[in-house]
Amino acid sequence: MGVQLVRLQCGKKRKLGQTKLYLKVFSKCQLCGGYASEVHHIFPLGKGGVDSFKNYISLCRYCHRRKKLHRKSDDFLTELLTKKFYTELEIIGETSDEYNDVDYAKILRNYLAEKKAEKWRYDKCR
Repeated sequence: MGVQLVRLQCGKKRKLGQTKLYLKVFSKCQLCGGYASEVHHIFPLGKGGVDSFKNYISLCRYCHRRKKLHRKSDDFLTELLTKKFYTELEIIGETSDEYNDVDYAKILRNYLAEKKAEKWRYDKCR
């Protein structure tokens, strides 16, 4: 599975395949609990943040568009990182902090494959 790269205004490249994979697994907004349609970079790419699973958090369109999301206090940053950590731990039992991007992508793909097989077994038994 290839990763599509897109060049951003800041000159960095963004991995679209990774963000789509992250949203498939973490489909709830980690701020309000609604449907997450976008990935937010906790540390902005334009300010030295990396395009990595470690820097992603899934948000709904409304929460992602909130003004000054990056200008909030350090307490808000701590809240985002804490929510990300516990959401990842709750859903897949692993956090992105423990792995490099390639290994974490494998974990996410395995999780999705298990969910698909589980749904198939459930549907077959009905």
